[in-house]
Amino acid sequence: MSASTTVETQAPSILYLDYDGPLHPYSVYQTSTGPELRADGQLFMHAHVLEQTLNAFQQSVHIILATNWVVLLGFDEARARLPTSLQQRVAGATWEPGLEEYDAITWRRLPRYEQIARHTQRHGICHWLAIDDDNDCWPDDQMKHLVLCDRMKGLGLPDAVADLKQKLHQLSYK
Repeated sequence: MSASTTVETQAPSILYLDYDGPLHPYSVYQTSTGPELRADGQLFMHAHVLEQTLNAFQQSVHIILATNWVVLLGFDEARARLPTSLQQRVAGATWEPGLEEYDAITWRRLPRYEQIARHTQRHGICHWLAIDDDNDCWPDDQMKHLVLCDRMKGLGLPDAVADLKQKLHQLSYK
């Protein structure tokens, strides 16, 4: 008698990622030569922390870019700014011009929670987290989805990383 094995495939968890605040200080300005950090540190200085944290989890985590960099630079250029291992996890962006009723200027004015909520509804996403430095307009019952970072220290703070790990762990059991 042979045993049959059933392999369940779980949909990947989604991580909505803002750049300014979580991955480097939020003081980034668009210049004629591209984005420029006007604070101590360097652009994407905490990206390695995100890489290490995601690599420690067995479940598949896809990244959706939830950053104005996509509107300003375009999806491909915004994704290319990330380290290669994070680029490989990027599955899209909240800004989807062909599907959006808003123009880019109006989109950028929407609270980040609304941008993410529109994306989750459009794509039927249930298992998700967001890393951001802004909790403006987040409903209280949705704060469980947010890893709130300090605007200047981001994922450079152990508390933010601990919160991310805890919430990723909770996602893996849903």
